[in-house]
Amino acid sequence: MRTHALFWIAILVIGFLSVPMFSTRDEMTARVVKEIEMIQAAMGNQESRQITKTALDIYEQVFVDTGFIRSTKKMQATKDEKVSTYEAFGGSVSSMSDKTDEYLLGVAALCYTSIVRMVIILAWLPYIAPFLIAVVLDASMVRKIKFHTFGESSRVQFSIAAHWLIVMVFLPIIYLVVPIPTTPLIIPFWTLAMAAPLVMVIANTQRI
Repeated sequence: MRTHALFWIAILVIGFLSVPMFSTRDEMTARVVKEIEMIQAAMGNQESRQITKTALDIYEQVFVDTGFIRSTKKMQATKDEKVSTYEAFGGSVSSMSDKTDEYLLGVAALCYTSIVRMVIILAWLPYIAPFLIAVVLDASMVRKIKFHTFGESSRVQFSIAAHWLIVMVFLPIIYLVVPIPTTPLIIPFWTLAMAAPLVMVIANTQRI
């Protein structure tokens, strides 16, 4: 389990670092706007406003109030600095500086998008939690019936379902950094997809 967790955390870090390399600031901003429109279409204007406001508050507390944004702006070259290096290095330094600025702004846009998606997951939690609790209770009853009736617990089913469940549990990590606008309706579908392996794992757990 620890190995799987480290693997998915590595994917999250690589995603955060690599996605802005392949997207311009305008493309990242357009994706944020498109995703907000998808949230409004799926969850309504009032809920979408609450989600974006909460995400913006978290973003400001984490990145603005801590001075992180101010520090990244200091890393960006000013127009005068670009002009002063042009005679000595030509346009290479200015071009590299522009790419660095685009990258930093892309990271900022991706951070905001990821925070919006985390807030969406939390917004769905009161609806999906009762369903998952019911799934766990139902699977536990199936397991108990097997024990009382001397039914067989399949190790093959348990192994397959366990690997499937691990992927499903960590799938939201990919959702946080996927570089395309994604509807918030993916969360209930993800919950339904996770229910089947969850039942199989619990129902086929061997007696300790």
